[in-house]
Amino acid sequence: MNDRYKELFNQATQRLDLVTIGVLSVLLLLTGYLYQVERTYTVPPVDPPQRRQFTVKLPDPTNPDREAANKEEYDFVLSVFHHPTIEIDQDDRGARLLRNNMFELKTAEQQEQLREQLNTLLREAQGHFQQNRYDEALALVDEILRQDRNHRGAADLRRQIQARRN
Repeated sequence: MNDRYKELFNQATQRLDLVTIGVLSVLLLLTGYLYQVERTYTVPPVDPPQRRQFTVKLPDPTNPDREAANKEEYDFVLSVFHHPTIEIDQDDRGARLLRNNMFELKTAEQQEQLREQLNTLLREAQGHFQQNRYDEALALVDEILRQDRNHRGAADLRRQIQARRN
């Protein structure tokens, strides 16, 4: 009986070799076909666009349509453009821009003071809210949101006020 099992095993392994070779052949042919199909659909690479020279264009100061107020600004920009070595602390106009927070530059101390003021207003608004004086609370909350539109506590209190009013 052992001889019979050995013979069946040998036949199965011979067939397994043929099946493996067949499967690998089909996979190889399929891979070749997909490669050819992909090559026909692939777009050839495109050259990058040529670099263009960047030129700064300022308005023409001789244009008669320009207003007198704009001429002063233009002359200032032109002087800074042609003489970029001017230090901002030596330039009176630049210092004035910084003093007036033209660029919204705030020191950490100013931000902390603003945060404290807004939190004080929020505590007042919460007091009005707890005493059912919704108009006063809403006015304070609107003032807080006018100064800091992302103030989470004021936004939450505003929603609570609106929910109570309705």
